[in-house]
Amino acid sequence: MTPCFFSLASGGKTLVAENVASNLAIDPSSCLGFNSAVAGNVKTLTCTSGVIDVVMNSKAGDATLTLTPEYTAGAPISWTCTGTPNNYIPAECRQ
Repeated sequence: MTPCFFSLASGGKTLVAENVASNLAIDPSSCLGFNSAVAGNVKTLTCTSGVIDVVMNSKAGDATLTLTPEYTAGAPISWTCTGTPNNYIPAECRQ
């Protein structure tokens, strides 16, 4: 299931990173142009102030994934990944 998480979210990460680089801040405009179209077992895909949330359907264990950007002037944008349940999310997102 994990490839679906990242394949849909990866375009959003690029978009958010470009918007943050243009605005020099993470703010509501960070999601401008975000495509929330879903496919496969993805129930919802949203972006709010740069934070990308993916919610899977019951076939994918109702898993959730949150990608949170961090911006420091002069440095590349970094991302924190969290989610549940552990058996349905990528290893780098497990806590």
